[in-house]
Amino acid sequence: MDNEKNPQVKWWKSLLGKKWTFPAIYLIASVLIVTLMWTKSDTGNYQLSKEDSIFKAPQEEYVIDQPITAAPQNPETVELEEAVPVTAEDVQVSWPLEMSEKAKIVTSFYSETASAEERSKAVYEYTDKTTTKFIHSKGIGIVSGEEKFDVFAVANGEVTMAEEDALYGMKVKISHGDGLETVYASLSKVTVKVGDEVKAGMKIGQAGKSEIRKDLPNHLYFEAYKLGEAIDPVSILPEAPVVRTQG
Repeated sequence: MDNEKNPQVKWWKSLLGKKWTFPAIYLIASVLIVTLMWTKSDTGNYQLSKEDSIFKAPQEEYVIDQPITAAPQNPETVELEEAVPVTAEDVQVSWPLEMSEKAKIVTSFYSETASAEERSKAVYEYTDKTTTKFIHSKGIGIVSGEEKFDVFAVANGEVTMAEEDALYGMKVKISHGDGLETVYASLSKVTVKVGDEVKAGMKIGQAGKSEIRKDLPNHLYFEAYKLGEAIDPVSILPEAPVVRTQG
């Protein structure tokens, strides 16, 4: 009897007696259950935009040679750029070795604008402990028979590097002014030091062998740079009877 007099009990009985009460309770419970399930399953995932890497178009890659002026490391994958043109009139230049019938260019400078045949002469293979790489040459490889030969500065300048490299052997870098630099590598002997002033035709070392070009006999690996960009060394050298061969 006391329960019937209680206003709260009367209100609940009145509410439960209405036709829409149970459907409303069912709907509210369903919403709560769905909300709890969605909250627990949310892992924080978000929709990718076009700025995310998965939407970026793949870029073509080239495996090319590291400049031998850099610290020894595996060749990196970068996009090739056009070589900066230069003429021999900028600096008076001579060949880095004594010209003879034995002198041959066995590795060419890699240029994307060259013919397929010329590009093939500018790619060489290097195998380390685990992988084999095909490297695009940033310079030229020169032999003179199979013997060692003297290497000369191609122009007046100052020695800015003289050190040994694990892959390229001993190497020398000379700054000639007007933005021109030359690098001489695969040397078995170096006769200059950093800070030395050199003249064109002055002996700076002797050609030898290198780890990265085990397939070649004694040779000189010669690079040229104009304003920091690798250029074809042949473009700055005077005409000479040097034979180009398949390399």
